[in-house]
Order: sequence, then structure tokens, then C-alpha cells
Amino acid sequence: MLNQGIQLYLAVAVSVGGLALWWSLQSPQRQRPQFTTMDTIIERERAEVAQPAVTNNPTREVERQLRRDAISHARAPQARVPHTAVPQAAAGQPVDVTDATFSSVVLDNDLPVLVDFGADWCGACRMIEPVIHELAGELGGQAVVAQVDVDDNPQIAARYGIKALPTLMVFKDGQPVEKVVGAARKAELRARIDSHSAPSKTLL
Repeated sequence: MLNQGIQLYLAVAVSVGGLALWWSLQSPQRQRPQFTTMDTIIERERAEVAQPAVTNNPTREVERQLRRDAISHARAPQARVPHTAVPQAAAGQPVDVTDATFSSVVLDNDLPVLVDFGADWCGACRMIEPVIHELAGELGGQAVVAQVDVDDNPQIAARYGIKALPTLMVFKDGQPVEKVVGAARKAELRARIDSHSAPSKTLL
């Protein structure tokens, strides 16, 4: 009777051990379900839309290379126009200057540069707008007329202490040489620009 009890116990133990082994082999697969969330689908669709479609690819590697080239070309900086050839004279329009282009257009320019610091919401800036455009058309190759939106380009405004709008400054050889706060007549601005065709003087 005792032997039968031991045999029964051993049979049950072997059965339980085998079941535990089978469950352990199956559980890793059950613990790693693969879910596709809406965020994943949206990200995939965005990536496909953002990347240019490439047809007739021999391999996926070629497609990846073409996409990398397209991204590099889009991020490449545009070639800058030489300082003395800023394309404003022909069109008669002032040059829009940003934080990134201020040095190349204004500070490194061989010509005197009149910079109009303003903003879209500034009523006085809109009043002086026709004067700025007239000067841009009249000066031609004698000087450059530029505009800076202080809201979009706060670094330049802070650098030169622009606290009132409009503020007009004349730069020569990379230095501010004239400053007018508020609306000004075209004749006054023209005289200030013309006075710096000779060697520059620094702002007092």
C-alpha cells in the first residue's frame, strides 16, 4: 500500500513538472504581444508623406539614399547675394533682413545701409512705409535700404537697443552712424545717408 502511494505521488509530481515546463516555454510568446496603436499608424503615414516618393528603385538602399539626398538638399543654406549686389534697386523694394542675414546684408556691406526697425502692428511704421520704398527705388547702387521686423528678429533689436518704433539707423562699414527715432521725412533720411558716402563716423 505504501509503495502504491509513493508511485502515485511520483506520477503526480512528474505530471505537474511537465505542465510547468510546457507553460514556461509558451509564456514568453504570450508576454510579448505586438500592438499597433493609432500613434504608430499616424507616425508611419507622416513619414511616408514627408519623404518624396521614389519609383523604379532597384533596392531599398537606393531609395534610402535618394531620400537622404533630398533632405540634405532641402536643409542646405541658400547662396547669398554679394553685398554690393543686393537685388533691391531693380525692384525698388527694401530688403527684408533677419537675425541670420543681418551681418551679411548690413554689417559687411560696402555701401551705406539704412535699416528700418518696425513691426506690423506699429501704426507709425505703416505711415513711413511709402518713404522707405521711395528711398529704396531712388538710391539704387548708392545705398541699401533694409527692413527688420523686431517681433520676428528680437536678437537684432536687443543688440542695438531698439525700444521705440519706428527706429531708423544708418550703418557704414559695419558701424551705426545715424539714428532717428519716430517718423522722419524722406529729405532728412536722404541727407543722413548721403553724408556717409565719405569715410564713416561713429554714432555719438
